[in-house]
Amino acid sequence: MPDSMIERVARVLFQRDPGPYGDCVEWAIEQDFGWCDRVGDARAILTALRDLPPALRDKACESENVIAWGDYGEFWTAAIDAALAEGV
Repeated sequence: MPDSMIERVARVLFQRDPGPYGDCVEWAIEQDFGWCDRVGDARAILTALRDLPPALRDKACESENVIAWGDYGEFWTAAIDAALAEGV
């Protein structure tokens, strides 16, 4: 099981595009050389998700489960910051 969110995202990216390891993804995903090449992309994705565009924030506020974007926004930002701070 991946230890960090960055590793989880990197593994998913590798599974979706295994490059020359397409015939042996199950084996290659367990090797550091496979998913580790996707760590930079994983960080970029998490960074992009950190600050939601206003339209998505507004949509989130329409949900019955969200009282105010301020409360949820702080949680969302803190969760992404924690994921980015994790070691791989």
